[in-house]
Amino acid sequence: MAIVNWVMEQIQNGVFRTGDKLPSENELSREFELSRQTVRHAIDVLEQKNMLTRIRGSGTYLGVGIREERKERYQNIAVISTYVDSYIFPPVLKGIEKALSKAGYTMQVAFTGNRIEKEGEILYKLLGKGFIDGLIVEPAKSALPNPNLDSYLRLAKQKLPILFFNSSYPKLPFPCVSLHDELVAQKAVEYLIRAGASSLSGIYKGYETGRLSH
Repeated sequence: MAIVNWVMEQIQNGVFRTGDKLPSENELSREFELSRQTVRHAIDVLEQKNMLTRIRGSGTYLGVGIREERKERYQNIAVISTYVDSYIFPPVLKGIEKALSKAGYTMQVAFTGNRIEKEGEILYKLLGKGFIDGLIVEPAKSALPNPNLDSYLRLAKQKLPILFFNSSYPKLPFPCVSLHDELVAQKAVEYLIRAGASSLSGIYKGYETGRLSH
């Protein structure tokens, strides 16, 4: 059957992966110019081959045992941070741990050293068997192209809540908690002007070189 062969080809070519949502019956019917009954039969065949999972009210997904909701509760949240002992990170991690502990959760922490490759390794392990209920991430080099975006999307397809802090990846639709640097700078300058300052200068950390600049 055309649809069965097409789905199998997409899987073999790496276009479809476990957790990906199959086009709807209507979409497949229009694409292959087949009746919905024929399309439904093809999906039945693929489901019998243990290649698909139907979720009522949600759709059909590649893989066996894909859940509409995450029913497991491990009471454990994974936190990925770039660093542990510099800048804002110690108090941020302490605050996360305090909030999670109050809610009855434990926290497992991993550090990337602000390296994209290390971030990818951590995400790969979480995709394998994370045993977590959520993921809080401080992205590595968020201003640069990142090859790990697909891993985040695959985790999201597993109904895993994801939250970024400090910065985020523009191409990912997940919420982010961060300081509004522009507004903070504006408020600081306005305060100094009101205090009578007539000449201002700034000292900041240059991330590219690690040196202080002004």
